Amino acid sequence: MATTKQQKMIDSMFCRVDKEKKVLIVAHKVQALSKDIQSQIQENKTTPPPFKRPIGRPQKPMQTTLISEREIKKETIDDATNSKPTKKTKKGVYTNWFAPHLWLSILATLKKHGDLPGAFHHLKTFHKKSGKVSGPYEKLNRRYFYEWFTPIGELKLHVKVVVEKMIASTTVEKNIFQFLKQDQN
Repeated sequence: MATTKQQKMIDSMFCRVDKEKKVLIVAHKVQALSKDIQSQIQENKTTPPPFKRPIGRPQKPMQTTLISEREIKKETIDDATNSKPTKKTKKGVYTNWFAPHLWLSILATLKKHGDLPGAFHHLKTFHKKSGKVSGPYEKLNRRYFYEWFTPIGELKLHVKVVVEKMIASTTVEKNIFQFLKQDQN
């Protein structure tokens, strides 16, 4: 058991609680909280909740126009008589690398350098027009070279077909035809 000295120390650290007083204090706090909650509920019923803006961009109101049946029939008849096939357009501006003025330079550079990486580097760096930052081969990609030529620098079959069609359609491209014959030898 604890000695009287120890008992005094314990009593000084902890105060004795009367159960009845504690129950009354807790009951009083519960009543006060319930009154606060009741008053808040009544206030919320009388005042509407604050306006919350919906998430995202507000939708534009739809604009409606009234069209008579005559106008609808007239438009359908006009559409049927004037229907032309719509042309599909590509996205952006594309470079036709098989244009004669570009293709001759590509072949001449490849013949001069002998390897694909060297020819590609030469076209990208040294074929710029004077006074301009970029040249005609600025959009040229290394991947095109490997699609057009074999590793030893010969034209692949599908490119030969395109080049032969280009030669047949133009008269100036005799030089390209000579390049092709020299590459085959």
